[in-house]
Amino acid sequence: MNGFLSALSPGHVHKNEFEKIIRNICSEIESSKDGKEIRNILDKYGDKPFYFKKNGSYLENKKCTPAIRDAACFYVLIKYLNYYKSNNKKSEININGSGNSFLNGTLNEKFDAQKHYMEFFSDKWDEVKEFIYSFICGEPDKNFKLFDDLNIDIVSGSIYKIKKYFLENSRIKDIRGGSALIKYVNENVTYDYMKEKFTEECAIYCGGGNVLIIAPWGAGEEICKDLEKEYTRITLTAQNAFAYIQTNLYEFIKCYREKMYELNLKLDERKKLKVYSINPDNELDSIKMGKEEIKFSGAGKVQGDGTAICYLCGVRDGKYMIPIPEEEMAVVCPSCLRKHRAGEKKTIFYDEYKEFTGKSVKRNINSIVELEDENGHIAVIYADGNNMGNVVKNIETPFQHMYFSRTLDITTKKCVYESINEVMEDTAMFEAIALGGDDIFIIVPGNKSLEITNRIIDKFDKAFKNKMTMSAGICIAKSNTPIRTMFEVAQYMLKSAKKYSRKSNSSEGTVDVQLIQSNMGIDLLNSESSLFPATNSEFSSYLKIIKSLKQDKKIKISQLYKLSNAWHVMKNPMEFQLFYLYQASRVSHKYTEYASELLKNRKIFEENDYCYCGLIQKRTDSSSAEKADYISLWDDIILLWDAVGGE
Repeated sequence: MNGFLSALSPGHVHKNEFEKIIRNICSEIESSKDGKEIRNILDKYGDKPFYFKKNGSYLENKKCTPAIRDAACFYVLIKYLNYYKSNNKKSEININGSGNSFLNGTLNEKFDAQKHYMEFFSDKWDEVKEFIYSFICGEPDKNFKLFDDLNIDIVSGSIYKIKKYFLENSRIKDIRGGSALIKYVNENVTYDYMKEKFTEECAIYCGGGNVLIIAPWGAGEEICKDLEKEYTRITLTAQNAFAYIQTNLYEFIKCYREKMYELNLKLDERKKLKVYSINPDNELDSIKMGKEEIKFSGAGKVQGDGTAICYLCGVRDGKYMIPIPEEEMAVVCPSCLRKHRAGEKKTIFYDEYKEFTGKSVKRNINSIVELEDENGHIAVIYADGNNMGNVVKNIETPFQHMYFSRTLDITTKKCVYESINEVMEDTAMFEAIALGGDDIFIIVPGNKSLEITNRIIDKFDKAFKNKMTMSAGICIAKSNTPIRTMFEVAQYMLKSAKKYSRKSNSSEGTVDVQLIQSNMGIDLLNSESSLFPATNSEFSSYLKIIKSLKQDKKIKISQLYKLSNAWHVMKNPMEFQLFYLYQASRVSHKYTEYASELLKNRKIFEENDYCYCGLIQKRTDSSSAEKADYISLWDDIILLWDAVGGE
């Protein structure tokens, strides 16, 4: 675990370069207009290390090296907590004139964040720098009790069962809208609330549906109630919960892991006890999401007794009438109305795609059919990091938490957007449903999905030097297949890939794939593959071999289907062997060569007498090859043939 955490600290830079960075930051802060602009400046240095300097000499960072952004924000946070405490109980709180909060009617001096940022970057040494350095970067003296009298509330919150919220129907606009609303309340609403009531520096992390806040003593209960209320006011049905504990700054830093464990237990308990309204509604007119105003008002209300069921979710009472493509007018519930309206605007992830790649997506996706490949297939890719929960539980400092969360989020997005751009280039089309933290849920054309997934995993693993890896599940199906169904299959394949990762003790990511060939049900529990699940290096070799196979004029797709169908009819390895030998002698022995090459790259594989003709023995307790069950390699070759682009 220590080796992993070392990969989640910024890399070292030469002191001359560091000093140049600090001079640039100070110059930009001096000319900044407000606290938000300062944090935008610091965001550019989220991956640069900070070195403490005392009496003209740099101190050694023994324990960990914080990022410039995190060290500066934490310094200003402590200054703010002291300010809040010293201004009696309540005061007007303002970051450089950006927000006001009148608490208990007392009006005092405004909190000047800009001044404290400049103090942090100066050579002046004070007790806050002493505290941060001693605890975070060094080894504090046993008698060191600085800030043990600075009481604080630690708030944690999350939006949970997120997929249930935005997968209530399979309409892409509604799914997109639900995803956008989740991101909006999790990030914008939380930061705006903290900015208005306290200071943004209190928000240690907001993203991926999760929130961590360090707040002044006594504010935790109010923050929990307000954020739960605001999240529900906007989304109506997204399940969310907040909880807090009380401690002091000294104890929190000293016993960070234990305090976070205590807080997470309280949050879990809150989730169990919280009760939700069945048919929530309110008079919220609109929200400002980035540059777009999302209007929720204007829909006609249902007349009569109001007993109609929502056309979109099929669960709640319909109260409004809206036009949708397949119906002239449909009755919808308030929650689905908001998701529908939010989803009508441009997807929030296209702007991010341009930030990371410098390229624009050619068109917005109005229907999932627009994403299908020449075979009419689309693919759901569902992926996340391996062993993340254990990693989070072992983080020892707020700095590691801040850096971990931010780095993970940026890295994941970078891997996804760059992979899509590299595979699809100027024809890039995709729909990102969830993309934050280590969570990936995207929809792409079926024949691009495998290469995109392969690159995502490869980039992610390399970014963390294989100390943290990613697994992925892929579901490929016709574009008229419900997205909810495809997601459930992809979710199952992700679990399979993760299980393979644990079983093989792999130091790289893993992947599993399922093709839905018809509207008939698939038995995932009894479904077996000759090549999957696979490690990402195995996966890479498969893709390379399939590309060569598709370019080989001696290989015909019709012959591959003939071999696949023959096995499913015969189900007898000896009979199939005779059929295969006849076909190979009649058409080409190249089929044997490719089969052998694919299996040669399979790490967990037991060779048998029928391998050369593409039959793989299932892993059973039977010692008799005559009675053993087999699976066909040709089924997987056909799947890969259709799912790998190119002729």
